[in-house]
Amino acid sequence: MATSSVLSCLIISFVMIVNADHEEQLSVTDYGSLQISMVRHEERYATNRPCYSYEDVSPLYHGMTHVRGLNDKLGAITFKVNIPVIIYLAIDSRYSYIHGNDYEDTGDLVMLGGCHKPRVKFPVYRSRRVHGPGLVTVNFQSSRMTGIFLRDNAFDVRPYAELKVTFTGTPREISMVRHGEKFSTNRDCYQMEDIPPKYHGLTHLRGPNDETTITFHVNIPVVVYVAIDSRNNRNTILPASFKATGEKIVHGGCHDPTDFPIYERKYPSGGQVSIPLIASRMLTVMVKPLM
Repeated sequence: MATSSVLSCLIISFVMIVNADHEEQLSVTDYGSLQISMVRHEERYATNRPCYSYEDVSPLYHGMTHVRGLNDKLGAITFKVNIPVIIYLAIDSRYSYIHGNDYEDTGDLVMLGGCHKPRVKFPVYRSRRVHGPGLVTVNFQSSRMTGIFLRDNAFDVRPYAELKVTFTGTPREISMVRHGEKFSTNRDCYQMEDIPPKYHGLTHLRGPNDETTITFHVNIPVVVYVAIDSRNNRNTILPASFKATGEKIVHGGCHDPTDFPIYERKYPSGGQVSIPLIASRMLTVMVKPLM
């Protein structure tokens, strides 16, 4: 019986592996003059605006399929997909919303930047229904600057898809931890460098260069990481509930390379996160959903 059970488990595992290998991945075809790319930080926004780019792309949207079109979109934009998809529209906040009840506000946003000055908030809307397989149409009754992102509806929803961070006071900027990531809201050339792989891709809550009390709300259990200036033992002002990980990132860019040790604390119930500091410090906050 034991041998039979082991054999059955092996067969089931093999079938699952074979099926996983044969799952269809999203393909976009028949898109004419549009261009297909990947959503990421510094991704080119429009076919006819070489230096306009997306910035502060959070982990949820990083890696989605980008259907790149003209700067100003008008009429019907069509293409075909081979599997069901959810459509996300990143919409210029300077103009009125024109898509009726077909899309819902996610509460998320990306920034339009690059050579576009000043940067502009593009709130992200999600289609209320699944589209495809087959022909997909996105209608623009009026000319608008809008980004079109696609996600496979069968895509395994990562915890980042559930994580929502809100702020009771001055909002921080939400982005993604990566090499070259902008460190502070008010220091354009300070950057993250030498990031250990486990932190790459986490949600970055970017704040001012010098921090005091940090407060925000999360809707799911998380681990909060704080990377803080190590010079002259400045890192010792964190609350005792934050424990040293033994790891660090480097604060660089136009700043002299400086080690920022990383501390962590788990918030197993989510909710309000408050990090009181007894003095102002250079630091940054990274958030990871608890599995």
